[in-house]
Amino acid sequence: MKEYKETDNVKYFPIKIDDLKDIIDLIVQGFSPASNIDISTDFNNISISESSYESFIAHRGIPDLLNNYKIYAFELGSNGKQKKALLLNVFSEYQSSLIVTGSDQTWVKGKFHLVKDLLKHKFDKYQKEQKGIQKDKVEPTIAPTLEKNKTETKVSETSPSSNLAEPGRRVLKSYSQYLPPVRLTLDDIKEIVEILKEISNKIEIETGDYVYNSTKDLENLTNNYLTDLKIRSSDHSISLYLEPSRVFLWISEDTTSSRGAFEKIKEVLHKKRPNAVFCHLIKGSLSIILSGIICSLSFFLLLIAIRKSDYKLIIISIIILLSTLALARWLHDISLKKYSIILLKNTREETFWKRNRENIYANIIGWVFGGLLLALITYTIGTYVIPYVRNLLPS
Repeated sequence: MKEYKETDNVKYFPIKIDDLKDIIDLIVQGFSPASNIDISTDFNNISISESSYESFIAHRGIPDLLNNYKIYAFELGSNGKQKKALLLNVFSEYQSSLIVTGSDQTWVKGKFHLVKDLLKHKFDKYQKEQKGIQKDKVEPTIAPTLEKNKTETKVSETSPSSNLAEPGRRVLKSYSQYLPPVRLTLDDIKEIVEILKEISNKIEIETGDYVYNSTKDLENLTNNYLTDLKIRSSDHSISLYLEPSRVFLWISEDTTSSRGAFEKIKEVLHKKRPNAVFCHLIKGSLSIILSGIICSLSFFLLLIAIRKSDYKLIIISIIILLSTLALARWLHDISLKKYSIILLKNTREETFWKRNRENIYANIIGWVFGGLLLALITYTIGTYVIPYVRNLLPS
């Protein structure tokens, strides 16, 4: 049986006993009651190792803030071999790691990322508390009325009427990410659907005004490619939006199985990023910068023309300004149109021209229009701007 493994270093920070409970509760979720759990720490030359959080904190003298701790959980399968395991070892800044192994890849990825996210949240909380302590040292005086209000607030927070949630139950929240542009094939869509089928029996594929239940329906479409496709898992509420303007992955409840599927789908998408993504982003940034420069020069020319009452220069400046804005908008629309591409047919037999003709057309038009615009700007600057600046300079 194949074993999957996820491992990474984690941020080191001292942890409160209450925060340690949150981490333990998340780790043991998904392990059977017969699983082996070990929670250990060292302080004041004393070593503690227990199988539950309750017995762990029952020790005398255990500090409220732990500088090191280790949580090890593992479960055996019916054959007596290890089925899944998790090791969180937080010892020092250079020896802190998280390791998750198991035969179920979805569980391994889900548990690994959930625990890692919770550790990051606790680390951010610890840093904010440290900054608050430093701020209190600088400003130690607090009004008595504020202390009174603070005490009253604590009482109301712990009152039974305000605690509607079940104690110790982790609140499941949604989780989502925007991802880079992708260029997928029908096989990639099939792989994504198979990942969703591991945790859900009902999958919906939507494109345009139609909804399909199988990738076989996509094979019958006459289109060579799509730029708008949505894949949903209704059972676990996982949605992937492959749209002209974005690639968006979302889950309604951040459970171990949902997060595992989420991470597996994200890996598929990351592998299918086009080689020209970096160039795509650079071209987009350059087009914005150049458009801004040209618009600024056009506006400057317009001010000079108005001041000199040169109607010819006013018309030229307005033409340059409007043309630049139109070109920037067109380039923007072209880039958005190609954010998500799903190839439905085998394009290997197609010629280079058929595969890239739209990009070639766009580049030719951009080069010609940009060249004419640059020539017009150069002529205008040489004819009007330079003489005007020379007249402003002292002779």
